[in-house]
Amino acid sequence: MNVNNFKTDQEIVAEIATRIRNLRLNDPAHQMSQSELAQRAGISRSTVARFEQKGEISLLPLIAILRVMGLLSNFDHLVPKEVVISPMQVSRMQAKKTNRQRVRK
Repeated sequence: MNVNNFKTDQEIVAEIATRIRNLRLNDPAHQMSQSELAQRAGISRSTVARFEQKGEISLLPLIAILRVMGLLSNFDHLVPKEVVISPMQVSRMQAKKTNRQRVRK
């Protein structure tokens, strides 16, 4: 499933939760209980359960879960480290800058 096909933010969060739950339950390399995941991530089991059931989670617990599951490197795709600006874009940005001058009376 492509996340661009979802209409709401809640649908995207639910899909992320479903993918992590499925990975936790079905991938032999990541198989663990909610309690084990919570303990290894340093969060409560109820946080894991709420995330998997309702898609509700804060950023820090999500990062802890992704770290435990070996998925943290995927954030490099989510938010790129560097943005390359072409010389044409630089030129356009400089052209938009105007120096304000006081009007003298």
